[in-house]
Amino acid sequence: MNHVAIDIGASGGTVYLGRVTPTDFDVREVHRFENRPVRRDGRYVWDLAALRERMVDGLEAAAERADGLDTVGVDTWGLDFGLLADGEVLRDPVSYRDPEATATREELFASVGKRRLFAATGITNWNTPNTLWQLHTLAERDPALLERADSLLMMPQLLTTLLGGDQCGEVTVASTTQMVDPSERAWATDLLDDLGVPTALLPSLEEPGRRLGPVADDVAERVSETPELVTPASHDTAAAVAGLPLAEDGAFLNTGSWFILGVERDAPVRTDAGFEHGVSNELGVDGTVRLLTNVNGFFLLEECREAWRANGEPAGYDHLLSAARDAPARAALVDPDAESFDIDGSMPDQLRAYCRRTDQPVPTGQGRSSAVSSTAW
Repeated sequence: MNHVAIDIGASGGTVYLGRVTPTDFDVREVHRFENRPVRRDGRYVWDLAALRERMVDGLEAAAERADGLDTVGVDTWGLDFGLLADGEVLRDPVSYRDPEATATREELFASVGKRRLFAATGITNWNTPNTLWQLHTLAERDPALLERADSLLMMPQLLTTLLGGDQCGEVTVASTTQMVDPSERAWATDLLDDLGVPTALLPSLEEPGRRLGPVADDVAERVSETPELVTPASHDTAAAVAGLPLAEDGAFLNTGSWFILGVERDAPVRTDAGFEHGVSNELGVDGTVRLLTNVNGFFLLEECREAWRANGEPAGYDHLLSAARDAPARAALVDPDAESFDIDGSMPDQLRAYCRRTDQPVPTGQGRSSAVSSTAW
């Protein structure tokens, strides 16, 4: 059996080909591509047409290396979603990094309170622009768009549908939304009704493993195969943790645009202590719960790389790692969750401004620089 896993993060995607036989298990990378929000009409959105093309490129690469493809599964980051009407996407999904995506966050907090949000959903992540905040902003600022829509799909299910799969929801990625009751593994409809968020758009939630039908005809023609689309653990962290041989009480650290540190549990933790410590409960495979905390991670690095590329400066990982090795250690300490860091503007400039505000050495280059600077960005 040959299986394709398409893993897409907020800065890039990787396509893996896995072969499973009674005596062998082999996984290899066959395709890689970059991904980031694009600016259109003043908003930061995900380019669905480009993402579909890159996924099909990956399927072609997998088909060249296999004697037939049996299944395809897609996982992505959490939080973001697409709105559809009659099966057609109404607009490219807005990125959770878009400054306007969660403009009514404080109104939402004032309406129901953070403690109730945690009690209902097991999610804190007050530094993460959750799906709930985005939908609340749409309900307040653009209700006409929600009225046009008849369904909502999280990013992995949206991309799977674009490849030809049936529409459905999946619990692991849905649990990132701050809209799911982690004990019931179902939408927290009472909370959503009180906030005026339309629940009729929400798909039924399935556990990983549902079969969603064959790929679309044009995809099958390009890969000379008709593999079946399936629902994996479609949140990238859930997929990563499911593949770990975690010992009892072992912890995991998943790195990407966000650094996610946590442990796996059999039931959610929604105690006062959990709320005070800012932990969140996200759902995993086989009824598990990931008790975790999020910290901004490689988002800062990837935004710096984008700025350097735009300026014609080298931004390859090998070059940057060499510059980092040459720079003195511990010259400045940066809080990656500071609200001053966002997708608007140059990230190197934002980091320099942060260092000035916090009375730390201000970097002037990617690595060791002049006497004014003593750190590396």
